Amino acid sequence: RTEPLQIRIAGAPTASGRSRSRSGDGGVAAEDLFVTATPSKTRVYVNEPVIVEYRIFTRVDVEGFDVTQQPSTAGFWVEELPLERGPVEQVVRDGVQYASRVIRRVAVFPTSAGSKTLEPMLLEVQVRRQRRSRGFGDPFGNPFGGLLGGGLFGGRVALGVGSRPVD
Repeated sequence: RTEPLQIRIAGAPTASGRSRSRSGDGGVAAEDLFVTATPSKTRVYVNEPVIVEYRIFTRVDVEGFDVTQQPSTAGFWVEELPLERGPVEQVVRDGVQYASRVIRRVAVFPTSAGSKTLEPMLLEVQVRRQRRSRGFGDPFGNPFGGLLGGGLFGGRVALGVGSRPVD
């Protein structure tokens, strides 16, 4: 689940807002699996494009995900941008290492002046629970196991996650 994005249509650009998670069930902590929605800018003119990048961060073995709700885009013209399916990146965020990948990129064009919000994108993420036996359990071994070639041990659990709205 992504949080709504809110974008002000007017003067000069300012720094983009931060996103947060809404996970925490299935034995997976919210800080171990979350999605962010990051706009390229938050203050624009009418019809000026804003690139919004949706990115998943994980410290658990993700086998796959399904988008359960696309963000509402009332007040915007939206164009999907192609994704390059490169390797999973190892990213340090707030001093913690995550496996991360961009999962969606869009260009949004505000169609009128005023404050607007891009609502959250919701995901159902399939996570493989790791068994802690025989020395296995490196959380960075293959955090996108199923997406890149199969997880190893334990059962699967489906979690709902999302990002913050963008103002």
